[in-house]
Amino acid sequence: MLGGLLTGVNRSYPYISKQGGIDEHNINTLFKLVYVSNFNVSVQALMLLYQISGTKNDFCNRFYQALYSKLLDPTISSSSKKAFLLNLIYKSLKRDNATSRKVAIARRLLQVSNVDDPVLACASLYTISEANKNSVKENDSLKSAENKEETDKATDTCYDKAARNPMYSNADKSAAVGV
Repeated sequence: MLGGLLTGVNRSYPYISKQGGIDEHNINTLFKLVYVSNFNVSVQALMLLYQISGTKNDFCNRFYQALYSKLLDPTISSSSKKAFLLNLIYKSLKRDNATSRKVAIARRLLQVSNVDDPVLACASLYTISEANKNSVKENDSLKSAENKEETDKATDTCYDKAARNPMYSNADKSAAVGV
């Protein structure tokens, strides 16, 4: 039932945001729902938080941290909302400006898809490739990072799979092999 309510609020949020939006107490409740409720309700809450983060930049890092941690949910393999999650990840990666966070979320998604159905692995690869299209600057920085890797493998930083915040997981500073 809560998922249905969140779906309705997701649809009506563009009209609500013009009249003041959602207050901070309700935003905190949505973040609690992401961590406490089942996966399907969490995805709906994350979708609403994504819309809110487009109008309020105060909690953008908090949203990406919640999305990053939700990717480790063990019930993702049995969920019916995988398409919604991948769509949310696609939109989030397109909007985000922090390369380190983008790389961390992509790596976490690839970790999850490695142990799930092949369909999720294919969809994850396609989502990541589409999200990174038309970002020439990032592709150049990734190529320079690869060149740096080749020349300076001795000082390679390890990717921290257990990091809570994607900004501090060192995903963009470590080698891509060990995903």
